[in-house]
Amino acid sequence: MPDDPDNNNKSSESDLREDVDSAEITDEQKDKELDDKEPNPDEIEPETRGSIDDDEGDQIDPDDEKTISKVVKQQLAGVTTQFAEIQKLKDDAEVTEFIRVNPEYGKYRNIILKYLAHADYKNIPVYNIAAIVAAKDLQKFGAEKERKAALKAKQTQGGGSTARKAEETIDWYTASREAFEAQRAKILGQQG
Repeated sequence: MPDDPDNNNKSSESDLREDVDSAEITDEQKDKELDDKEPNPDEIEPETRGSIDDDEGDQIDPDDEKTISKVVKQQLAGVTTQFAEIQKLKDDAEVTEFIRVNPEYGKYRNIILKYLAHADYKNIPVYNIAAIVAAKDLQKFGAEKERKAALKAKQTQGGGSTARKAEETIDWYTASREAFEAQRAKILGQQG
């Protein structure tokens, strides 16, 4: 069926698409296209500080599970305490490093540590928790950085004038013969 109008229409549409796809896109159009795109949640993987083991395991009778968990908790009490202390030291080191790089978060140090100690937040990276805790002040931080950058730019700015400074003016009518000859030699030397 070569004379089918629907088939001809489809081929012309695909030709148009190929022409549009092959057209060059400017950098500005690419940036706008990227900005307008809505992020796809399937492409984003949440960041964590450690791994979470989701082991379903075999189904255990609830009474047996309580008994087993009680015995295991007693056996691992010392290890659990040591692990908690080690995790606290790791959290402290991560927060210290983060604050060293980003000193504006210094006043939130204890709050960040408190969030890291909470079971629901233990796998969230420090910089995300810092952003959560300081959310109200993030705009202030940005404005302060902008003011500092503007001040630094203003301090490093030149006078803005590239005009040469005028040499000492001499009244040539009253100048000595030697000064006149020196100036004349200077001028003629540059021209010749």
